[in-house]
Amino acid sequence: MKELANSADLHSPVTQKNILDLMLAPVKSYSSIFTVLVLPNYLPLLQAQSYPTRRAIASSVIRTIISTPVIIDTSEHAEGVLELVKVLIQEGPQQQAAYPTSQQARRAKDTETEETVEEQGLLARLVHLMQSDDNDIQFKVCV
Repeated sequence: MKELANSADLHSPVTQKNILDLMLAPVKSYSSIFTVLVLPNYLPLLQAQSYPTRRAIASSVIRTIISTPVIIDTSEHAEGVLELVKVLIQEGPQQQAAYPTSQQARRAKDTETEETVEEQGLLARLVHLMQSDDNDIQFKVCV
């Protein structure tokens, strides 16, 4: 099994595209994104994927939630959705120092891609779907 994990075929672009398509199938086909959250092996399989694959899946998850206005009104659903999209919330593979200098911050801003800006906008729209009429639940959802 370990030999398979190090196989060049596993990391080929065609294989990565096929894995992405397989991972996106439940996201696109289930009527509710919350169904994906109860699949027992989906999150572990997602976390085992490459950074670009996880990033593409996270973007697709957010687009799916936004296109079918789903209100995320429980802390369990909020945690699950955030677990699916955490690759967009945390720094990418090129993690920076805890307290970057102004020059490092300027360089990071210059290297922001259009895709990164779009993903941040998607995350902002996702946060607006986390709401509840009950203030206690709203607090739990947002924390």
